[in-house]
Amino acid sequence: MTIHQANRFSSLVGEIYDAAVDPALRGAALEQITHFVGGSAAMILSRDSARLSIEIHQHFGTDARFRQLYRDRYVELDPLLDRHLTLAPEQTIVVTAIMSHADFLETSFHREWVEPQGAIDLATVALEKTAARTTILQVLRHRSRGTVDEAMRERMRLLAPHIQRSQIMGRQI
Repeated sequence: MTIHQANRFSSLVGEIYDAAVDPALRGAALEQITHFVGGSAAMILSRDSARLSIEIHQHFGTDARFRQLYRDRYVELDPLLDRHLTLAPEQTIVVTAIMSHADFLETSFHREWVEPQGAIDLATVALEKTAARTTILQVLRHRSRGTVDEAMRERMRLLAPHIQRSQIMGRQI
């Protein structure tokens, strides 16, 4: 990480914790997180362990119609979501860990939900896991930036514990 990137990271961590205290700052913090990791859109969402429902806590860069489509249909087709039920918090997973990118491009999840948003790939990182639910950060990668790379994965992993602690602090406050 360059000095500029380290300073940007430090500033962003401060914004994440400020958002714990002031809910009005959460949208801006998620926007900054999305840009810092190299994404174009992001959602923080939870899925109950019985896989009956999801709750989108925060979002940036996604149209309300696509969030509703995700809840109603595409959550079941998301190749990454169920993986977090078995992974440790702060672990990042990308599509290519599950299937080839060529196969992902052929899925209805990609063709009907990811691609119409201008994205080509996505990555998720587990933020919190309890017996009742798993909370993740899901970030879409715009096609102009190419597929998720190691730098994006590492940045998501570095931010995950701060986002997690901020959420816990926000609930306690």
